[in-house]
Amino acid sequence: MVRTVNSRKHAADGAATSPAYGHDMSSTGPTRHVVVVGAGMVAHRFVESLLSRADDTWRVTVVGDEPRHPYDRVGLTSFFAGASTEDLELARSPFDDERVRFLRGRTVTGIDRDAGEVLVDTGERIAYDRLVLATGSYAARLAVDGYDHEGCFVYRTLDDVEALEAFVQRRSAELGRPLTGTVIGGGLLGLEAAGALQGLDVDCTVVQSSDRLMSAQLDLPAGDALRRLITARGIGVRTSALTTRLDADRTGQVVGLEFRDGTWERTDVVVFTVGVRPRDELARDTGLAVDPRGGVVIDEGCDTSDARILAIGEVASFGGQCVGLVAPGYAMAEVAATRLLGLEASFGGFDVSTKLKLSGVDVASFGDAFAETPGALDVVYAD
Repeated sequence: MVRTVNSRKHAADGAATSPAYGHDMSSTGPTRHVVVVGAGMVAHRFVESLLSRADDTWRVTVVGDEPRHPYDRVGLTSFFAGASTEDLELARSPFDDERVRFLRGRTVTGIDRDAGEVLVDTGERIAYDRLVLATGSYAARLAVDGYDHEGCFVYRTLDDVEALEAFVQRRSAELGRPLTGTVIGGGLLGLEAAGALQGLDVDCTVVQSSDRLMSAQLDLPAGDALRRLITARGIGVRTSALTTRLDADRTGQVVGLEFRDGTWERTDVVVFTVGVRPRDELARDTGLAVDPRGGVVIDEGCDTSDARILAIGEVASFGGQCVGLVAPGYAMAEVAATRLLGLEASFGGFDVSTKLKLSGVDVASFGDAFAETPGALDVVYAD
C-alpha cells in the first residue's frame, strides 16, 4: 500500500541549505538516514517503496549525476515517436517527499566507510546510516579503431538519444540526402535503436557478430524468423559479422566500416548496442567485494561485503551474474527497502523475461529459452 505524503519541493533540488540529515529531527526519535547513489529507475523504485511504508524518522538523500529527474530508460525509443522528455519522466512524488533531499547533476566521488560518509564533487560530505548503491551501468563501445569518430553514438540515456536525433538532422541537411546508418549489436536494444533510426528516415542495417539476432534470448530457428520480420520492415541485417575498424573523412565524420572478412560498407551514423558494463568503480575504490567479471557482490538481502552498504540494480552481481534488465532491479529495490524497515525479504534470482519494443514485430522470451535446465522439454509451435 502506498501512503500519500504532503509534498514540498526543496530549493534547487536540495542544493541549498538543508536539514542536518542523520541527526535527531523528530520528537518521535532519532532519524535514520539513507543515502542513495544513483537516480535511475531502480533508485526511484527503492525510494518509493521505502517511504511509502516508513515513518517520519526516515530521511533519504539521493545523488544522481544526470541533471534530470528519474525517467523511463526502457522507453527511450518512444522519444523518436514523439514522446517528450516530460512524457518519459517518472512520477516526481517520491522525490518531492519532504523526507527526501535530491541532488541532481552531482557525482559521488568517493566513499569513506570508516566515517560512514560519501564525498560529492561539490566537496560536501554526506553522512549515512545505510548506503545504497544504485549506480547502474554504462553502455559499452567496441574496442576498435575509430569508435569515437563523430557520428558514433551509444543508446543509453536521454542525452544520447537527443544527441543522436540532432546529429541526424544536421548531417542530413549538410549532405542534402537521407543518411545511411549502422547499428552494431543485434540484441533487444539494437533492434529498437534500428527502429528509431528508421523513424528518422535513416536507411539502417543491424550488424550482429553471432549467427542470429537476439542471440541471448532466441535459438536459431526463432532468430531466423525474427530476421525475416526485421528485413520485411525494411531494416537490413548482417549476421556473423565482426567490425574491425571505423573510417572517417577528413573532417572526422564517420563514413564506413570494415569487417573481419575484408568487406567494407559505407555509413553516415553508427550506434553501438553491444551491451552494458556495471558502474562499480566506487565499490572497487572503497574496497567492497566486486565480481571478477564486474558488479558489486550481493547476497539474497542485497547486502554487500560491508554491512552498512547495499547494492541494487545493474551494478549488483548476484550468483556471479549482472543483468541489464529493469525487472530484477525493481525486485532488488523492494527487497532492500523491506529489509531496511526490519522485515524479511530475499532476492531469489533474475527474471530474464524480455519483450521487444518495436512496432510491428512481436517477440517475447521468458523462462529457460534454451532448455538448459535438467529435464527441460521443448514445446514448439510454428505458424
